[in-house]
Amino acid sequence: MIHAAIDDATRVVYVELLPDECGETASGFLRRMVANFRRLGIQVQRVLTNNGSQYVSAAWKAACVDLGVGARRTRPYRPQTNGKVERWFQTVLRECLYLHPLASEDEHQRALDTFVEYYNNDRPHLGIKGLTPLSRLAALSTTL
Repeated sequence: MIHAAIDDATRVVYVELLPDECGETASGFLRRMVANFRRLGIQVQRVLTNNGSQYVSAAWKAACVDLGVGARRTRPYRPQTNGKVERWFQTVLRECLYLHPLASEDEHQRALDTFVEYYNNDRPHLGIKGLTPLSRLAALSTTL
């Protein structure tokens, strides 16, 4: 299962390929994602998720409280509410995972890692005026 988080302001994406979508797995992803974004200078104030059982689990709620992160969920049956991450999934499938047959989990992981590196560093985004996510992050950092 691909777990992904996108920073709303910069479009920096953090992704992990994990074995399931259980509450414990999702809360571990949340903790690592927040730590990764903090290393980049991004403060996670809240997360927006769908209504999957992992996001209403006790483990998820505890991780949000521990991290001081507000948890919000989309309206049921309204995936467009979580549009940035939904769009990212379409992009990664079209531009990476569906391009060539991937025979193993290791190949999936390598392809995903390579694409995330490209996406954050080199791929321009119309929604942020043609910048890459990391160049947008740098631009925002210099204005603060």
